[in-house]
Amino acid sequence: MKDYANAVKYLSEAIRHRHDRWVPRQLYIAMELNGQYKEALAGWQDYITKFPDNLTAPRFIERDKALIKEQEADEAAERARKATDPAAAEAARAEAERLRNEALQMWQAQASAGYEEDPFAVGRIMRMKALKLTEEKRYYEAIAVLQNAWSRALRLRTRP
Repeated sequence: MKDYANAVKYLSEAIRHRHDRWVPRQLYIAMELNGQYKEALAGWQDYITKFPDNLTAPRFIERDKALIKEQEADEAAERARKATDPAAAEAARAEAERLRNEALQMWQAQASAGYEEDPFAVGRIMRMKALKLTEEKRYYEAIAVLQNAWSRALRLRTRP
């Protein structure tokens, strides 16, 4: 249903009561899907202190950290677009570029971590590449990158 705001609302209430271990995990996933990356990160960090044997939490912690960097980069880029002072605009553009590079490095580390390629991290890398190409007005190349990402995602869903 993709109603993540209500999922967060009801799962937040559910964890106030007696619940199974999976309930807070679903809450943090819903928070991430709702764009609440900082809240999701805080939740996963709390979860891993309570359940240090959990294998999922470390991956989501790194994922949310990278999503936060991307979000901060987008906010800096928006400040650059709205700035009326050329010096402030340039400073915000530089900050956005620095944050994007940090996010890209985080995604690259996640994409190659473990035994298999992380499809979510690879998708984020491809998204960032397409956005960069769009900023450079290289639209056909951006479309090609997104088509490649779509094709890879489709292959993941159709594997036996």
